[in-house]
Amino acid sequence: MFGDRLVGLKDLGLLEDMVMENVIKLFSVSKQEVFSAERLIFGDFSDGNTEEIRPYKFIPDLNAMVEKIEEYLENYNGATKNPMRLVMFLDACDHVARICRILR
Repeated sequence: MFGDRLVGLKDLGLLEDMVMENVIKLFSVSKQEVFSAERLIFGDFSDGNTEEIRPYKFIPDLNAMVEKIEEYLENYNGATKNPMRLVMFLDACDHVARICRILR
């Protein structure tokens, strides 16, 4: 969606309101039917990265996603002379998921 390119919550709220107004008008569904999850994040890294072909799927458990990305970071830091001292929080992990999609 276009919203990930916006920088302010006010703009994001305006976009969501406009989208929902049109969705309700055109499809006669409620906001709860459209947004059944806190965030829609997809990735192919939640089951590990040992397989060449990994399914790209919806990540329903955001806490598990953050833990998995922290695990990857820990493994990387343990294997390099120049560790990355990063704090992985939900928004950062959301960006990591998008970066992974772009790089794959």
